[in-house]
Amino acid sequence: MKELILISLLICGTLSVTVPSDPLSDEFIDYINSLGTTWKAGRNFAPDTPKKYLKSLTGVHENANAFTLPKRLESTNVEIPEEFDARTHWPNCTTSAIRVISEIRDQGSCGSCWAFGAVEAMSDRICIHSNGKLNVHLSAENLVSCCSSCG
Repeated sequence: MKELILISLLICGTLSVTVPSDPLSDEFIDYINSLGTTWKAGRNFAPDTPKKYLKSLTGVHENANAFTLPKRLESTNVEIPEEFDARTHWPNCTTSAIRVISEIRDQGSCGSCWAFGAVEAMSDRICIHSNGKLNVHLSAENLVSCCSSCG
């Protein structure tokens, strides 16, 4: 019985903590900073910045429920090999002396690893789709060249 009362008190105490709801308010910023995180919250937008504008920066859709994922189809009667190596399955996927599928690019200190992964996958898919007839070496640098803050 004591445990039930203790749990009830803990729940009530947790629910009684109020968190400011306006992310642009000084109260909200002060609340975040009172949590003792490893970073300090500050004012990044004017207090009168429209909420609609802030939402547009997050990629949130007005009607998120209108977007549904496609149904996932699974086939249970597919034979999956014990091992598979794309390099031996598509040996003609080469660009000059570079084997497209087995290439590991050096991104150095570039912060756009997503761009390297994307162009490597696209290069592989183009080669595979053409059955090794079309070998392209797509450029991560070209992909991020129009983005000044992409790393």
